[in-house]
Amino acid sequence: MLTLTDDAVPALVAALPALGGDEHAAVVSWLKDRRVELGRPEMTAWPAWNLAREEARRALEALAGG
Repeated sequence: MLTLTDDAVPALVAALPALGGDEHAAVVSWLKDRRVELGRPEMTAWPAWNLAREEARRALEALAGG
């Protein structure tokens, strides 16, 4: 999963209910890590903005319940 881009995040969040066991745990772990990365200052400054990152942030916020 290390080669996935932020374009994949909303699809992965949507697919979580259909995943089970190890796959679910692996995707949740990756999504949590990606949420931390997207919150870093160098990723939130305006020069780093792009639509895929913004949509990934929104999907991860919805997953986190906030």
